[in-house]
Amino acid sequence: MTQRSFFVLLLLTVVAFVAAVAAVWVQQAQSRPDPAGGEFVFPLLVERKADIAQVTLESRRWRVVLEKRGDEWFSIDRGDYPIREQPLIEALDAISGLTTLQAKTDNPDLYDDIGVGGPGPNTDSVHVRIAAADGTVLADGILGAVSRSIGVTPRGGLFVRRTDEAQSWLAEGTVYLPTYLTEWFDPLLSVPGTSIARVVIYSGDTMLFDAEKIDFATGDYELRYVDPVYEREGLVAEDNQIRGFAQAVVSTSFEDARARDSVAVPADARSVEFTTRDGLLLRVTLVPVDDATWVLYDASTVEGATPAGESQAATIRQNTADWAFLLPPSRIITLSRPVEQLITVPVQTRDPGVFTAPPPVFIPGLP
Repeated sequence: MTQRSFFVLLLLTVVAFVAAVAAVWVQQAQSRPDPAGGEFVFPLLVERKADIAQVTLESRRWRVVLEKRGDEWFSIDRGDYPIREQPLIEALDAISGLTTLQAKTDNPDLYDDIGVGGPGPNTDSVHVRIAAADGTVLADGILGAVSRSIGVTPRGGLFVRRTDEAQSWLAEGTVYLPTYLTEWFDPLLSVPGTSIARVVIYSGDTMLFDAEKIDFATGDYELRYVDPVYEREGLVAEDNQIRGFAQAVVSTSFEDARARDSVAVPADARSVEFTTRDGLLLRVTLVPVDDATWVLYDASTVEGATPAGESQAATIRQNTADWAFLLPPSRIITLSRPVEQLITVPVQTRDPGVFTAPPPVFIPGLP
């Protein structure tokens, strides 16, 4: 085969491949449901997107009511706690961009098949309500299941239904929202366990326990004080338990928040103070409310704190000062750990260098 023949054959092969790809594309495009006008699902939202002032979102795992103030968004159902704005901004862009492709069922008995019946225990659908500052509802609908057979479209497909209509739709577009409530908020704080220099536990104003780290390389603590009710001869700090206890302030996120002044602190409430080697003093107070335990944080510094300690205290105050928080149960269990678990009396072991002969054994009948 000559070089020219080879290149001609190669060119014909490439042309045939491109033609095959084009044929598949056209076939898939033709199999896509016929558009019903390609209208925006929420046209008023598109028209007045700049006027959005409040957004309510509800799924089976969480519900948030968000309000815009200036350029910031807050969860007004959680004591005006600030949210992570990126998930919301991306979701609003996606919701406003949804366009109708094909009319689907208007039978309520079939809504759950495509997830447009509303949030429930067996569906990941989301009810969204978006309003302007003047109270005008710009969008109110159910975001249902993602379509798996929409055909060729880079935006994907989603089943939706406006709540004031029986008709549901297959819409072009996809909306991504947080799966869990914690994804709406930034972490509260993170204090490395290795930096903690002292742990003190109180019941109200009464100190129960005080241990100070004496070796940052090994993480060993020295017991400075324990309430007389726990006092025993030879008592020392239980290092492993205290190190585990200190994990309660490492990488902390919350499950819910409320205004700080909405909880009343009992006179005997347990509080724990964690002091770091940079001088951060973090006081964590446990407050029982109904059948749950909420947590208050107070961040300050001790004398001689470093600039890093001062900065960390300021950041924690900004994130926590005005709110009470519901933490994961594992964190509450750790913060509630009994003082008895943080102290121990070492087992006395025999010096292996000293041999002690066993006492003689008398056996009747033997000399």
